Amino acid sequence: MAFIREWLMRCCEEILVRLYAKESGFAFTVEAGDVYWCEMPISKQQLLLVPPGHRVRPFVIVDKCKGGFYGYACTSGDKNLKRFYFIDKKQYGMRKSSYVMIDKKIEIPYGKMRSYYYHLKEEDYLQMLAMTKREEILSLPEELGIGSIVQSEKRLFYIYQVKKRYFLAHELLLEKPLHGAARIVACKQGRYYIDFFSEKRFKVDAKLEKVMQLSRKDCKKLEQEKSSL
Repeated sequence: MAFIREWLMRCCEEILVRLYAKESGFAFTVEAGDVYWCEMPISKQQLLLVPPGHRVRPFVIVDKCKGGFYGYACTSGDKNLKRFYFIDKKQYGMRKSSYVMIDKKIEIPYGKMRSYYYHLKEEDYLQMLAMTKREEILSLPEELGIGSIVQSEKRLFYIYQVKKRYFLAHELLLEKPLHGAARIVACKQGRYYIDFFSEKRFKVDAKLEKVMQLSRKDCKKLEQEKSSL
C-alpha cells in the first residue's frame, strides 16, 4: 500500500506541475541564458543530506527538455572545481562572483524552479557555451577511435568515424550479408564480416567494451574498399 500511495503522490505532483506551467505560461517566459534559483533536482532523501542554505542555488538555463529545462549549476566558491566558467560580480552588480559548473548539464523539472535571478550577457553566454563544447571534445574516451572494435549488448562494431558527441560504426556479422558489401576481419579468435551497409551511432559516453584496435593501414584499406562499392 505504501508503494501505491507514493506512486499516486508522484503522479499527482507531476500533473499539478504541468498544469501550473501551462496556465501560468511559465515555460514560455524562460529563455536560454536566464539564471534561475532552483531547488537541487535530486531525490528528497538526497536533499535532506544537503545543508538547508544550499538546497536552492542558481542555474544557467541553456535549453528545454520534457517537463523542464537543461541547465548548469552555479556556485560562489571555486574550491576543487575542475571545469567552470567565471561570472564576474562587477558585471552584474552581485555581492559575490559566481562559477558555472560546466562539467555536467542537469535536467531541471518545472517544479524545482523557484524564481528569476538575472540574465547572462550575450558575450558571457556564448563564451560559456564555447567552453562546454570544448569540454565535450576533451571528454571523448582516449582509448576509443577510428579502427576500434567494440562490443555493445553482445554485438561487435567497427568504429569508422568520430564526431564531437558520438561515434559511427559498422556492425560485425558472423555470416556474410546477402548484399555482399562486407570485408572479413579476424576478431576474438573468430572470423567476422564488417557490414559496410549497416550504421550504428553511439554516444561518446555509451558503455562500450573495447575488443581490439585495427592499425591505421588496415583502416585505410577498409575505407578504400568501402569507397569502391
